[in-house]
Amino acid sequence: MSFTLELFDTPEIPKVLGEVKRVLKPGGRFGVVGMSKGEGLTVRLYEWLHERFPQYLDCRPIDLPEVVKGAGFVVVHEEEGRIFGLPVTIVIALKPKRNHHGEGTR
Repeated sequence: MSFTLELFDTPEIPKVLGEVKRVLKPGGRFGVVGMSKGEGLTVRLYEWLHERFPQYLDCRPIDLPEVVKGAGFVVVHEEEGRIFGLPVTIVIALKPKRNHHGEGTR
């Protein structure tokens, strides 16, 4: 999934990730790339433009690892990068396997 989660309103993101979780097998993995929060002039300019012209700049920075963990996934890899000077995060996560008590394990 690439630059998708940040298009949804904040309350909708867990629902989207819930659907990802539903279709994955226990232990299944998925990768997601998203615009991340960061510092610097480019980020501030982008956020300013996003607030004023969301119809043109519809992505917004989110804390991708925390959003994925909050949806009950196990993050196994995080990587930071930049695209056009803007910070992005790459996350690889697993759907927890279930033990005999029905609880998630790694």
